[in-house]
Amino acid sequence: MSAGQVKDRTSESEREQVRFRLKFWQQVPSLLPIPIVLSAEWIVQLLGPPSSAANGLTATERHQIFEVSFVTDAIVVLFFLVMVLLGRSFGITLTPTEARVRNLRRRVIRWSDVRAVTTERVLGTHFVVLHEANRRTRLRAPITGFLVWDRRFEEKYHTIGQWWLDHRDEIRA
Repeated sequence: MSAGQVKDRTSESEREQVRFRLKFWQQVPSLLPIPIVLSAEWIVQLLGPPSSAANGLTATERHQIFEVSFVTDAIVVLFFLVMVLLGRSFGITLTPTEARVRNLRRRVIRWSDVRAVTTERVLGTHFVVLHEANRRTRLRAPITGFLVWDRRFEEKYHTIGQWWLDHRDEIRA
């Protein structure tokens, strides 16, 4: 459930929560060079003629080169899968008392500590930013920009801002 309201089953009082996270197609552009380069390398290895230097190699040396290439490709594929899975968890969960931010480092920001909710543009990509007294936190989701377009970005930004406005004083009371 990417951007909807869900019931929190972990607490006795069924509280409302909203979670925003990146869609799969928003993660792909940053990771797209990995499969493209791997595919090109595999095509060159399969279809390309052996180089003149390869003719002077023994069978054992060619096998060792193949093993190193295979292990390197396996590590890159594993890295790609880990990045896709990690990117799936990035986002924010809004609760009545706090915002649970999931970036590379997870943080819990109480609504009473938030001073403002704004947007920031970096290299053509718009991010939502939570401003606290001494720091600011740029959210990984929701975002919008070239190749990571989100038609509902403004709606999500206003939802986060409205949650802050509605819940920032509940803790103090």
